[in-house]
Amino acid sequence: MARQPDYFEITYQAPFRGVHSTLPENKLPRASAELGSPFSPNISNFLLKNGEIRSRFPFSPLVPCPVGQTPTGVYAFVDSNGVSHTLLATVTGLYQLNKQWPQNPSKAWNSLGNFNTGNSYAPAQFVTFLYKTYFTNGGQYIWQWDGITSPTSANQNAFSPVSKYDTTHNLYFGAYFLGELNYQVIALSTVEQQIGGGVQYNPWQVRWSGSGNPTHWDPTVDTTAGYNPLLDVPDSITGFITIGRSGYIFRVNGITEMIPVTNGVLPFDFNHLWASDRGIGNVYPYTVAAYGPIGIFVSNEDIYQISTSSFDRIGAENRDAVIADLANATSNPIATILPNFGQTIPYVFYWLTIPMAGNVTKIWVYSTEDKSWTAWTEESGVIVGKMRLCVTG
Repeated sequence: MARQPDYFEITYQAPFRGVHSTLPENKLPRASAELGSPFSPNISNFLLKNGEIRSRFPFSPLVPCPVGQTPTGVYAFVDSNGVSHTLLATVTGLYQLNKQWPQNPSKAWNSLGNFNTGNSYAPAQFVTFLYKTYFTNGGQYIWQWDGITSPTSANQNAFSPVSKYDTTHNLYFGAYFLGELNYQVIALSTVEQQIGGGVQYNPWQVRWSGSGNPTHWDPTVDTTAGYNPLLDVPDSITGFITIGRSGYIFRVNGITEMIPVTNGVLPFDFNHLWASDRGIGNVYPYTVAAYGPIGIFVSNEDIYQISTSSFDRIGAENRDAVIADLANATSNPIATILPNFGQTIPYVFYWLTIPMAGNVTKIWVYSTEDKSWTAWTEESGVIVGKMRLCVTG
């Protein structure tokens, strides 16, 4: 008589703690006072909320991208007239969502102009300052749009470059990362035009605009503008967030605090939390995300959450699985923190989206409230820009 296969059964009861990817399925920790609630060997395409397993929200092509364009990011801001705008950056230009798009989805986007230089495949970076949006895409300019100016036959771009760092030689610069701190726009990992032509990539460079004036970047014209090449650290900048009054510059092997000290000349103090070539840093440039008092980033060996008073590992039982997926990424992993899935559905999640082979996106979702991980798979395409909540009507 043939031997029957071994059989075991495990019953899982709420509250759940998410995926535990490092232990065999028959060795998962049980609920107890010491270990807390039970894990699951696999939770795919579901959410955890308050210890409950809930259906995930589907991605759907609500608004199609302009024909022939490759998107690099979306953004929303309110102009000085109180009008909301939803913007789409693509490889070649900037578009605004037409609020009548439901009646004519094929003409959902109105062109605001074209980029003419730059590393246009980099995820677009945006920041709002005094009711205007400033944006860049790893090219040679930081652009400004006020939400009011429209393209004309004489000026085909509604937006204009504002990042002249050398007025004597009429030289502009762009950047890979943007932020705002101390009433100034911050540009990091810069791309700077050179005298005689060409550009210089400066992955260690930090520049800041004049105080209250993001159109002035030349310190010989506005002494509150300036720059700092972080030449005393052995790596490059990979991200930037602000928490409270401090900015945090993420590098491959470290983190540098950027602390405001004045509104005048030399307005910032730069403090390296560690400056070695083997410290904890952010190794994937677009995986840094912040919401309120917390920031999350991916290092070589774990995922970390940072705040003004703590520095914690959060990869936990799924660190190995997340790191393994990141190693198989086919292009830039991109992360964001969304506070909700709509006005009535408050879910505060860190979304780490990883492009995989076969035009598939693997999404690791971390709940900042439940401190749990689940995994999603999206087979309709890869995510190429930071996800945001935007007005569509």
